[in-house]
Amino acid sequence: MRLRRLDLARYGRFEGTSLDFGSAREGPDVTVIFGPNEAGKSTAFAAWLDLLYGLQRQGHPYAFRFERKDLLVGAEVETAEGSLVLQRTARNTGSLTDGSGREVADHRLASLLHGLDRNAYRTRFSLDDAVLRAGGEEIAAAKGDLGRLLHAGTSGLSGLSRALDEVREDVERFYKKGGSAQVLPAAKRRLKELEAEMRERRLSPTRFDALRTTATAREAAAQEARNAVAEARRAIAYADAAARRRELRARQAELANALEGYPTGPALAQGVAHEVVRIAAEAREAAERERRANEDYAEAARLLSEELTPDPEGVDLGPLLDDLDGLRFDDHPLLLRVAGAEADLEKRHADRDRLAASADDLASRLGGEGAEAREMRLAPATLDLLSSQLQEVRDAENDLRGAREALADAEEGQGEAPAVPRGEAALAEAWERMRAEAPDLDALHEAEAEAVAATGLAAASLPIGWEARLSAEGLASEEEVSAMVQAAARTADAQAVAEEQCDDAIAAREGAEARYAAAAANPAAMGIAEVQRRRLAREQAWSTHRAALDAETAESFEAAMRADDEATAAHAEGAEARALLLRRSEELETARAGEVAAKRSVATARTECGAVSDRLAVLAPRLLLNPGTPPDSLLPRRRALVLALEAGARQRAATTARERAEDRLAALERGLREALETSGVSRDDTPLGVAAKMRLAELREAGTALARWQAREEQRAGLVRQVTRAQERLAARKADLADMAEESWAGQMAPAALREALPVAADLARTLDQLRDLDHRIARMEQALETFEAVAPRIREVVGRAATAEALVRAARQRRTQAERIAAEIAAAARRRDDAADTAREARVAQEQAAERIAELLAGQQVPEGVPPDHLVTRFEERDGLRREQERTEAEISQAGRDLDSMRLAEEEADLDPARRAGLADDLTRAEDASAAADREAGAAQQELASALKAGGGAEADQERAAILEELAGGAREAIVRAIGAAAARTALRRLGESRRGPMLADTEAAFRRLTGGVWSRLDTWVQGQDERLVGISEGLSVPADCMSTGTRAQLYLALRVAGHAAFVRDAGPLPFVTDDILESFDDQRAAAALDLTAELGSRGQAILFTHHAHLVEMARARISGVRVIELPGRNVTAA
Repeated sequence: MRLRRLDLARYGRFEGTSLDFGSAREGPDVTVIFGPNEAGKSTAFAAWLDLLYGLQRQGHPYAFRFERKDLLVGAEVETAEGSLVLQRTARNTGSLTDGSGREVADHRLASLLHGLDRNAYRTRFSLDDAVLRAGGEEIAAAKGDLGRLLHAGTSGLSGLSRALDEVREDVERFYKKGGSAQVLPAAKRRLKELEAEMRERRLSPTRFDALRTTATAREAAAQEARNAVAEARRAIAYADAAARRRELRARQAELANALEGYPTGPALAQGVAHEVVRIAAEAREAAERERRANEDYAEAARLLSEELTPDPEGVDLGPLLDDLDGLRFDDHPLLLRVAGAEADLEKRHADRDRLAASADDLASRLGGEGAEAREMRLAPATLDLLSSQLQEVRDAENDLRGAREALADAEEGQGEAPAVPRGEAALAEAWERMRAEAPDLDALHEAEAEAVAATGLAAASLPIGWEARLSAEGLASEEEVSAMVQAAARTADAQAVAEEQCDDAIAAREGAEARYAAAAANPAAMGIAEVQRRRLAREQAWSTHRAALDAETAESFEAAMRADDEATAAHAEGAEARALLLRRSEELETARAGEVAAKRSVATARTECGAVSDRLAVLAPRLLLNPGTPPDSLLPRRRALVLALEAGARQRAATTARERAEDRLAALERGLREALETSGVSRDDTPLGVAAKMRLAELREAGTALARWQAREEQRAGLVRQVTRAQERLAARKADLADMAEESWAGQMAPAALREALPVAADLARTLDQLRDLDHRIARMEQALETFEAVAPRIREVVGRAATAEALVRAARQRRTQAERIAAEIAAAARRRDDAADTAREARVAQEQAAERIAELLAGQQVPEGVPPDHLVTRFEERDGLRREQERTEAEISQAGRDLDSMRLAEEEADLDPARRAGLADDLTRAEDASAAADREAGAAQQELASALKAGGGAEADQERAAILEELAGGAREAIVRAIGAAAARTALRRLGESRRGPMLADTEAAFRRLTGGVWSRLDTWVQGQDERLVGISEGLSVPADCMSTGTRAQLYLALRVAGHAAFVRDAGPLPFVTDDILESFDDQRAAAALDLTAELGSRGQAILFTHHAHLVEMARARISGVRVIELPGRNVTAA
């Protein structure tokens, strides 16, 4: 949508006012509306919003000249469907109408606005200073829609941070170092209680031996069954590998057969096929050029022999016509004169007779009847002289009368001459020099004092004697210092990241140790070695008890028997727990390796940081800082030194200027004193300037009086001379008049009669001149006809006779044109024939060269006869592809037999029984069924042994203990996985933020950088826990948005809205972007950058800028091509 015209019919102070924005045109669509304060810019700004969204119902701010019910605003907008005229009234319903007063549904306007409500359009595309500042505060607090738009680059990172905090809390609920109320410590206490309870239960040795023997035998049978399953699976693996190798070998044979049908030769080099195809195409093009050239040659030859017949007589007319065209008669073409003569000669003779009669009548009025007109004629120059002389006589009489009256007035009241003053010029020159060149010593003293104070202020933070202590090699450049500071920040960040990653690795290792300890503490994870050790201990305890049969050995045997039973039961049920322990062991080793690598990274980062610190220690003394000064202080110190050096230079310059000014003032005063003495003034106590002004006034007054007397005297003498000259001039004018008229009929007339006769004489002269000219023209016409007749007979011989000279020449030109056209076509056909022969010859050479080049490229290849080169290289490429596939197939055959016994695999390949694979699958099924049955029997034996061990109430405790261990295993696994994932996520959080910088943030960054002239080079976001903060990067320093100045935040908000407008236009289409005095706080550089961005807005849609600054209007005209400027008249303000 585009605003074509805004009608302020009755709104605010406006009545019947329209702002015409014109039609869209090439270049940026930008309009600047300029007006002084109170001109109504904000009124028009608000009217646009009220048109779009309606007038507020209570207390409308612009209902002061007209009541709210009478307010009316309208517009003409351009849409994709055409022009639309709208009007908005204050009615509660049906307030939006078209130009004819018909109601327009609000949803139609809403669709043009793409669903934006008033607040959204106001804050995005209709900005004033208040919106900018409020938007800047929103950015600082990351509120409003800016939290979605500006932080799109890291969208979801704050949610991820909160999720990571929740993960940490979940892990700590399971286990926290030093805690006692978490799940793991509580479970450990309960396990100890259950183990104490189970130790109270007893099992007899005889039954235990029987149950243990059964369990052992069934476990051995189960192991044999498992071994059978493994062997069956190996057999299937060999069978599958053999089948795959047979398939590949068959494919090799197919490839070999396929290659037999292709030409032989080495593999084509890279790019050869493309080059051959290109050259073949060029050869075909050359052949086609040869064919077309041969056709052109034949056609040109046919034209020359059959269709084009030359006309030499028509061509010969050319020189005759050219000569005729070149003939001039009275500086005009002869043919033009001949045509005019044939048409006008008879009429000119009649005009001559009429003029002769008129001349005779005028002559009789001057000299009487029978007077000869040519004798009565006076030349125009004579008439002009007589008329001028008569006027001069009259003027001379008037001048004499006026001079006598002026002389009488001047002689009245002239007295004696006053005395002549001396020395005025020298004194005036000295005084003017004093006024013009005398320096302002007070200002220079003040400037010197300010420079001294500025130097002291600039050096206030610097050490005493700082200027003398500066290094002989000079002040380090800002680029050097900035690069060092950035290197320090970069290495410090790298060290912090490395240390953080090291802490994460240590935590991961500790977590892995905890998980390993938890897995190792699980009795079910007990290995076979521990089971055998406990079995041996039980046997030894039984032997000792059988020998002693006392209470002490019975207690030892009971403990050994229980330990053996627990180990056997745990081992029987703990396959999963042992696998978990193995995984935990591997995880622990991985975590330890990660910790070692992280510590090495920390050491490397610390080394690099130390190297940068050493360079900083060398750089700091050059800036008069201690070697251990923080890097952030280097750039401020260097700037302070630069400011102090500049201030010192300004102070020295101010002192030199003051001393020179004092010398100049003394010289001026000496010159003024000398001029005063020359003018006759003796020196006294009067100030020099006062004395000079007083004496100069006296001299000027005396000079003025003398000048007035001299002027009056000179005026009187001049008037005397003027009277004399007037008398002489009158006599001379009368004598001149008599001399002029003496030899003509006018010599007998008095001046008055002569004045009356002069107009008649002038008419006679004009008539006779016309008659003479007409006679000359008639003679020239006749001569032109005679000249043409001298050339015409030869032309008539070729084209025949014609009614007029013009018709004769036209027929000759047609004959000549046709003859020359045929001659040109004959020459063109000859050139075409010759060019075609040359083109055919060149095309044949190009074909031969192409054939030679293709032969060079395909050297060594078998080249069948009659096959086009581009088809041939396609065959070569197919052949090379088959060869590469052969190589890949051979590699796959080797890969299929990797890690398998070659002899057994070869035997399996030799076995071609198609039913072998199905038989092996059946063997595997039977082995798996047998293994499952053996496992069930072994498990039942172990369960029976375990139940016996848990007899007398121990089963419930054992079940609870198993449940607790299972819960601990699952909880520990989940906690460890979540802790590792959280650590990895936190480590990658910063990198994720970088990778997910959205286009809105990138576009805002680019606009902000342009607005600030590169002072703010980058935008970023910090993620801290649950918070996200926008930061700007300026001179390598990160500054949060809430620490920027108010004006800078407002400019950042403008950059956001410019970027948002670009995104909106891409997605939805253009809407007018309107601003009201938003550049008030911008300096000229940033205002120019903002105008450049406004031009870019105008190139995407329409941009309207209200301002009361005239310099911004001129700046816009200079920077924005084709900008429109609308001026609002100011209000009439009456002074109080």
